[in-house]
Amino acid sequence: KGTGVAGFIAQEVETILPNEVQGDDWEATVVDEENPENTIPGSIGKGLSVIGIVAHMAKAIQELSAEVESLKEQLKA
Repeated sequence: KGTGVAGFIAQEVETILPNEVQGDDWEATVVDEENPENTIPGSIGKGLSVIGIVAHMAKAIQELSAEVESLKEQLKA
């Protein structure tokens, strides 16, 4: 699994906001004890750009607020 930020999982975010995810899926380092030069390095996993996610969330909140205001006006009419 990727690095989670406040309940977000990188692989899940990546399907919606691929530009806000960096890195590769986590892989363990494979150590060849007989031939250390053949050791295959792993990876640290995926990370998220919290600032990028917040920007998308702020835009979504603005759109939802506008929709709520529109619905309130419709109810008044």
